[in-house]
Amino acid sequence: MTFAAILSASRASNDAAGSLRASLHFAGQTLVEYQARQAARAGADRIMILVSVITPALSQAVDRLSADGIAVALIRDMVSMVRDAPRHADTLLVADGAIVGQAYFEAMAKNEGNALLVADDSRASAPFERIDAGQRWAGLARISPDLLFNTLDMIGEWDLSLTLVRAAVQAGARRVTVPQDGLKEGRVALVEAQVQADLAAQA
Repeated sequence: MTFAAILSASRASNDAAGSLRASLHFAGQTLVEYQARQAARAGADRIMILVSVITPALSQAVDRLSADGIAVALIRDMVSMVRDAPRHADTLLVADGAIVGQAYFEAMAKNEGNALLVADDSRASAPFERIDAGQRWAGLARISPDLLFNTLDMIGEWDLSLTLVRAAVQAGARRVTVPQDGLKEGRVALVEAQVQADLAAQA
């Protein structure tokens, strides 16, 4: 069964004012472009990128993805999300600034239903969002249509990713745990500045 992907491209980086995490350079392209290609490689048939501002870097990334045959759209509001999100297929959610090895994209793509990529709470996982007393969200989630649209119906602010993750936790989503070595060796990371992205690329 096919699935879609939702990427986030709105959080500021720690670099120059106005720069986005999604526009950091990674593996010869912007980070959000890299994430989109990973999702497409894992089987996503459409990519939705949540944005607050459409920057030239984002527009150029969309042009390059489209030129390579990857269906991608920029989403600026809830109305567009409700219109474009699939109602009969799961959605793969990718965190803003997340660098996640392709193997984890493939693992999340295998099985239908709600699932979270997680890491045990530790110093290495500290940059990621805590989801309970013992674990943090490691940047990927698979969301069923029911959970997605129920969340869209009730959401009060435009922080869809974290709201969906919390809803998935409450729904008892299946968890795929990243080993601590994967965090320490940079196979899973959350980057906020170009120097961090460069270190992850070297790793």
